[in-house]
Amino acid sequence: LEPLWTRQLAFFSSVRLVDDSLLVAVEQLYGSVPSSRVTLLDAKTGREKYVGVIRGGVRSPEIVKAVLLGDTLYVLTKRELVVLSIATAQEPRVVLAFANAGLQMLRSGEKLIVLSIDTNCHICLMNNERALVVLEPDGMRKSTLYHVLLMVNLGEKAALLSDNGTLLQLSVGNEISFSPLYALSVPAGRLTASEPNYRLLYSLTTEELSVRLTVVDAAKGRVISSVLPLPYEKGDELGLRGFDDGSFVVWSRDTVVVGNAAEEVKLRVVKPGFAVTSVDVRDRVLTVAGTSEVMVYDLKAEPTLPPQIALNVLDEQGAPVSNYTVILDGQPLGVFTGSLLINTSSGPHRLQVLAPGFQPAVLDANVSGRTNLLVVLKRVRFKVSVQAEEFDAPQPEILLVRNSSVVARGVGALVVQVPPGSYEVRVVGRRANATRTLDVRADLEVFIYLVPYPVEVAQNESSGKGGENAVQASNLTVVIYGSETCPSCREVKERLEQAGLQPIFREISNRSNLETYYQLYETLKAGSSYVIPLTLIFQGKCLVAAAAGDPRDPAAWRNLLSAQCGDSAMVIRDDGSMVRVPVNASEVFDMVFGGRREKGLQAAGGVILGAVLALAAADSINPCTFMVFAALLLSVAGISGRGAAAKVAVAFVAAVFISYFLLGLGLVNFVGYFSWARYLVGAAAVLAGGYEAFKGMRATHTTLSGVARATSFNRVARFVRRALSLELSASRLGVVYVSLQRARSRINAVGQSFLERARKGSVVAGAAAGVLVSFTLLPCSSGPYLVASYMLSGLPLSVALAYLLLYNTVFVLPLILIAFAVVVGQRFVAEIDIAVVRLSPYRRYIDLLIGLVLIAAGIYILLH
Repeated sequence: LEPLWTRQLAFFSSVRLVDDSLLVAVEQLYGSVPSSRVTLLDAKTGREKYVGVIRGGVRSPEIVKAVLLGDTLYVLTKRELVVLSIATAQEPRVVLAFANAGLQMLRSGEKLIVLSIDTNCHICLMNNERALVVLEPDGMRKSTLYHVLLMVNLGEKAALLSDNGTLLQLSVGNEISFSPLYALSVPAGRLTASEPNYRLLYSLTTEELSVRLTVVDAAKGRVISSVLPLPYEKGDELGLRGFDDGSFVVWSRDTVVVGNAAEEVKLRVVKPGFAVTSVDVRDRVLTVAGTSEVMVYDLKAEPTLPPQIALNVLDEQGAPVSNYTVILDGQPLGVFTGSLLINTSSGPHRLQVLAPGFQPAVLDANVSGRTNLLVVLKRVRFKVSVQAEEFDAPQPEILLVRNSSVVARGVGALVVQVPPGSYEVRVVGRRANATRTLDVRADLEVFIYLVPYPVEVAQNESSGKGGENAVQASNLTVVIYGSETCPSCREVKERLEQAGLQPIFREISNRSNLETYYQLYETLKAGSSYVIPLTLIFQGKCLVAAAAGDPRDPAAWRNLLSAQCGDSAMVIRDDGSMVRVPVNASEVFDMVFGGRREKGLQAAGGVILGAVLALAAADSINPCTFMVFAALLLSVAGISGRGAAAKVAVAFVAAVFISYFLLGLGLVNFVGYFSWARYLVGAAAVLAGGYEAFKGMRATHTTLSGVARATSFNRVARFVRRALSLELSASRLGVVYVSLQRARSRINAVGQSFLERARKGSVVAGAAAGVLVSFTLLPCSSGPYLVASYMLSGLPLSVALAYLLLYNTVFVLPLILIAFAVVVGQRFVAEIDIAVVRLSPYRRYIDLLIGLVLIAAGIYILLH
């Protein structure tokens, strides 16, 4: 569209068509004396017909309506009713001033009815109080109404629409009176009546980021609704003008949409290139005004064309959509960009429009000549959920902002569907604010905790500043042990960040962090509940304060962050009490940041190595296994040869090594992850040690029975046997005993089956036998392995793995020697058998020694 003419206006101005030929403009003039200029212009040419100035000016230049009665022009603005005489060229004067706003003006014969809001009372506004003024040639009458929204023209009679949807017939004869007509259903939203005579109702509603216009013909009961191609974001101000013939104009920012409900909502989009403040359209003439200029366009009729669909595809901001697919009556037409002209036949058609990143759109159109279709595609949206809290304060306000415009608002919680992109969450509380940037590419959940009080940090004496500088000068380091799924942990972390600190977060799902957490909790005597978060505050390398849980008292945090380095640290226990705990502050620092741990590992490396070797050697001595393995390999060598025996030996030993290694890895992780597991380990070590000691004592007692059959020894032996439940009969164990016996028989049967197949040279059966032997050995050899697992659980995983490999290598070393002897020659087997026979008398002493060591280790684990 091209403008007919252009005229520069004052900075604040408003224009409105009086009729098809006249245009009135009200401009604010600023000088030594504020004033307003009223100009009457020819709508076609822009020529001036009247110019008048109101001294002192009007409070609002925005024109609501202008009515010409003879030579007198009445101009209703937002705050005044201005009257001017064209014939006498008198200066315009203000005859009515409104406390709040002028709403409508309707001509009824020689009378003029004005509806306004003439109060600022909050309760009155909630009750929709209106002032009705009837201007007559000989004066005016005024009436106050309640629960009234606006005036509606029903043809021969005027009516008022109440806030409950009831239409009331208005009579302005000798008296102002009302009578109910019928109820009317009008969509909620911005509601206005059509101009100039209020025959139609226009309702403007927003659906997320789109704008919907609904037109209601109150006299005929007809309703038309359409989504407009208008750029809109939450918070934008929308303008709406509707007219009696069904035409309307809606604007936002620099975009104007013109349409006509009588023509099945055919829309045209105008972009004048400036921010639009007011718009008018009459007799196919469109007037668009900005803050300092006005443009006038001629809306010419389109020529008659053959059956075609003129398709224009826009997004919700009014921008063209590229790479969209069109499907007409089920047949794909292709991929297009920009506007599209589709040749088709007259009659009904169904159109589908698809585009990447947008929701599909389906339209039904009855084509007659050229039919303009405007498709507004909605972007794919994601759910953004924001929750915000402020301690000891009402729920804060939440703003979701995009490109400096507010998309959505909420209080305490906000759930909204938005297109993908970058957004900013602003949380405004009573005493604190927070901002967070979101990159929305999927559904998001956000939690923000506001610090409702200033967190004060002790200042360095050399720094006379507070705030952020004080935090930096105080040289504070904060470490938080907790979990990302813990709300209190997140609150403490955000509170410290808002105070200018950058806390180090240690996730306790990490085994090493969990172990350190327990050590710190016990070292600081923080209580017995083991709560999270555990917050540590260091000044340099000195621990000055710690808190178990989330202290919600502002004074408590001020005390923690103001604590000074000394022989003791300020600790808030998990019961809320504040105590001073004597600690070696530098040792705690090393514990948290690895110094003590590395030194401890270096110092204890030799001890751990010796213990692992000793425990593995003790665990590896199992004559029963030696005999089974040697017999297996000799059988294979005799039946299938030494080559087959070597393969079975490798499979058997490898299976034992891998199975035992995986069992050990599981034990190390189990003991390291659960702090209470050490009690199980200690108890198992004591029981296993008692069993080993009893075996040694029984063997020693049998050997020495001819030398010393002391009654006291027999009593001790019987006591140990009973204590270890080794003399329980089947009658005492009952069903449990029988079940264990059956399970044992089945396992033995499976083991014999694998061994029989392995003797025939089956490598797979040899490996399966090795796995089975590993699991059946575990109850007998669990003591040394459990103690070793406990020792290794406190080490870094890589170090623990290295020690496990060493332990299992020593464990299978006797099996490797037996395999080597069988493969190389039976002479070595005989020598090994002789060595075993010679060492057998000393086995009882080894069992006794191992038992005593395991009992001592178990007691140490339980009491440490």
